[in-house]
Amino acid sequence: MNLKSKEAPESKARSQKPEDGGGCVQLVYISRAVGREPEVELPQILRLARGHNSEQGITGLLCFAYGRYMQVLEGGAKEVNALYLRIGADKRHEAVRLLKFSQSPSRMFALWSMRVICLDENSAAEARALVRFNNFGAFEPENWTGDECLGFLRTLARVTPDAE
Repeated sequence: MNLKSKEAPESKARSQKPEDGGGCVQLVYISRAVGREPEVELPQILRLARGHNSEQGITGLLCFAYGRYMQVLEGGAKEVNALYLRIGADKRHEAVRLLKFSQSPSRMFALWSMRVICLDENSAAEARALVRFNNFGAFEPENWTGDECLGFLRTLARVTPDAE
């Protein structure tokens, strides 16, 4: 499979609070990348996110595909909301759109303080197959519901190897 995962074993999430008593929330958003080669910035984004997210008890997955970001964040409501506000102000992307925010009885992405999966021209066939398998038609997350995006990310995490 040609799906590229930007995950290293040492980045597995160690902290799974939320300590604010609000339980676990899931937030799913999409956005469009700004700049000519946003995938070049992904290693820096990943490094910073892993450090911050581990400290805050946030877990999740970021998918970068065809100039778009799709991300799920899990953790305490206060921590996840604060991170989403930071993401919304980040100049590396635009058209940030919240698709889902809900309480969750458990984390779906508890193993990763942040996992990044890139779908590129080498993985286009797999991505199309995954999209078709889920009856999405095309990779157009702006036309999907939050639950559809979450389902896509769960399936993508399951079928994509953890190692680079």
